Parts: sequence; C-alpha cells; structure tokens
Amino acid sequence: MNMIDHFEKIIEMAKENGLNDAFFNTAKEHLDAVSALMHISPVQIALFAMVLERFGNSSVSLDKIAETIKCSKMQLLRYMDDLDALKKRKLIRSSQTSDFLERTDSFPKYSVPMDVINAVRNNVEYQYTALDNLSPEDFFDCAEDLLCQETGGI
Repeated sequence: MNMIDHFEKIIEMAKENGLNDAFFNTAKEHLDAVSALMHISPVQIALFAMVLERFGNSSVSLDKIAETIKCSKMQLLRYMDDLDALKKRKLIRSSQTSDFLERTDSFPKYSVPMDVINAVRNNVEYQYTALDNLSPEDFFDCAEDLLCQETGGI
C-alpha cells in the first residue's frame, strides 16, 4: 500500500470510531506504516489525516476536526499539543481568518502545504527547506514557486 491508501484507511476508521482505543487498535497497521515514514505519533498521524483530507478546500477548523472524529471541543483541547507539534515540523499551517462576520480571535484553521502533499503523493519523507538567507535570485525563484502553488500555476 502507498501513503495515500494508508491515509484513506486512517480517515475512514477515524470517522467511524473517533480517536478512541478501538481506532488505534484497528488502524495500527496503517498508523505504523505512516509513522515509519513521517516519524510522528499515532495521534498526530490521525490529526494530520483529518487536515490532509480537506486539502484544496479552505483550511479546516477545529470544529470540523472535532465533528469528524466525534469528539467534543473540550476533548480536542487534549490534542492541541499534537497540532502544535505538526506545525513545528511544518506538516501543517495554521491561519486566523478575519472574515467580515467572523471574529479574528477565533481558533486557528489548519491546512497542509503543497510540498507536504507532494511528499505524501510520492511516498517520501517530507523535508522542510528553510527559506532564509537566500540570494536575490534564489529568493525570486522561491517566490515564483510559492505564487504558482497558491494560484494553481497561473
């Protein structure tokens, strides 16, 4: 099985069971396979899978994650350190929205960067590339790549 297959199974099982002991027992094979490549915990894999499932859409909110894995927002607070660990490893990004009708002090929403999605698609470990201290030419090459990712290559 490839990474996408494992993530599909993890998502299916998490939606069915939530993040309870039954989920971790039944999804063990898939969690272990993803963990071997990504080097993150089973809980982090499950949370990452919930955000990954929404790629291409707008960012996913904590409310939506809680609803999908059948837990309360209070239970989801237990997983905030895991979400922070995913952010620290650059596997997900968080953003605060400031829509007209939405308060800016709301909980963050999460998305998966395109380079992480490509690593999953290619069954390779994601390696973050720091973009500091670039030469002017490298800076503009990176900026062009990022703009192409955000606009879909337009």
